[in-house]
Amino acid sequence: MKKLLLSLIVMVFAVQLSAQSLSFKYEGETVEPGTTIDIVSDINSAMEIQFDLHILNTTDADINVIAQMEDLTSIGSTYLCWGNCYMPGVLEAENVVTAGGEGIFNGHVMFVDAEFQTLPSGTEIKMAYTFFDESNPEEKYTFNVNFKYEVVLPALTFKFEDEAVEPGTINIVSDINSAMEIQFDLHVINTTDADINVIAQMEDLTSIGSTYLCWGNCYMPGVLEAENVVTAGGEGIFNGHCMFVDAEFQTLPEGTEIHMVYTFYDERNPEEKYTFNVNFKYQSDAIVDFNSVNVFSNAYPNPANNTVSFDYNMPFDVNSASVAIYNMMGQEVVRQDLNLGGSRADINVSDLNEGVYFYSLIVNNQTVKTNKFVVSR
Repeated sequence: MKKLLLSLIVMVFAVQLSAQSLSFKYEGETVEPGTTIDIVSDINSAMEIQFDLHILNTTDADINVIAQMEDLTSIGSTYLCWGNCYMPGVLEAENVVTAGGEGIFNGHVMFVDAEFQTLPSGTEIKMAYTFFDESNPEEKYTFNVNFKYEVVLPALTFKFEDEAVEPGTINIVSDINSAMEIQFDLHVINTTDADINVIAQMEDLTSIGSTYLCWGNCYMPGVLEAENVVTAGGEGIFNGHCMFVDAEFQTLPEGTEIHMVYTFYDERNPEEKYTFNVNFKYQSDAIVDFNSVNVFSNAYPNPANNTVSFDYNMPFDVNSASVAIYNMMGQEVVRQDLNLGGSRADINVSDLNEGVYFYSLIVNNQTVKTNKFVVSR
């Protein structure tokens, strides 16, 4: 009887050892097989989301670990890396995990269709990944992983002159108003579902004139930081004021430039900052140099493949603007209107043959700039 009991104890202990031959970690934490893991993320530059699993050999012998994957939705393109990376369609691979060591398995899910075009935000792909010791195929460890591609918006977005604008450089060339100042009005939009206490900071790079800010309240010159709560889904209006006056409050000469830096961030996330470099120039009846890349950039990328882009910052007195593209025969092949304000134009040239093309910036029905770019594939 004692021998039988001892045998049973040894058998149970052996089973326990077998069950513990592999263990797993995900994002630095131990995770049990059978767990369903949800990954909701934006895609990376390769248009994919990746599942990284650390597989630990808890025994004192090397184990040849078989990894299998199953695509439960058949959307997009999936592949695995286990020891090596394999082409889509390879559903099984093996890799030796040394005694007491670990291996890193990567499950890659590409959110693209058959034409390699990005699938829409919100697409979900469900995968099953199974692992087992080659010498013990009955003991399998399975993880169900649900991938969801979801565009992650920045917490704050911005509008300038009623157009969406990215953090960067803005040039304001204008006459001064009756208060002898030029004003920068920026709409700060909270894209989240929670109120955000937004910190606004300013820096005067030229120390000419007098500068102050309004953010929730208006502050005296010399106050360089203020805070204001922007409600969930709402917006606040920031005003940066530059007064073109000297110490005696006399108007500075026409042509004077003041360079300011305005920075915004969520009080809870000071690492994520949004910075605008704003150049104010006092000039009545300003004559704008449309050949300046600060007003309208050169085409990029150049050569272009499927899309050619332009950064632009149209002056306040522009009523209409567009970009026209011409072939070498002088025939117009593409035309796109520009949204006024500071922004970027992305123009589809995928239907154009390879070769040299000319583009023209047309402002208020007049061609003000012409240059060339290349389409190459």
